[in-house]
Amino acid sequence: MVVERVLSPGDAWIVVHADDNGMPGERVGLAHIDSGETSDVRVALNGVTTDKVIVAVHADRGTPGEFDFDMMNKEMSPDRPYFVDEKELAKVVVVR
Repeated sequence: MVVERVLSPGDAWIVVHADDNGMPGERVGLAHIDSGETSDVRVALNGVTTDKVIVAVHADRGTPGEFDFDMMNKEMSPDRPYFVDEKELAKVVVVR
């Protein structure tokens, strides 16, 4: 999949999850982006079994270049998702 445009205040991750009834399911894609504006980010998808996916932007605050996020321990994970107005920066999209 291609994410057309991302604006990030720091190095970050584009994280793609299968849509599990509106909630993030299994992670099916991951791509690192640099701080600032990035266009046409290609994210390889693996094992997609749903019609929709959830695309989120996570900070890269742990080990640089290593995705340090645990769904079972979100609060203690350094690479947590970004929030805007108290809502996770994420979007549900249809897989084509």
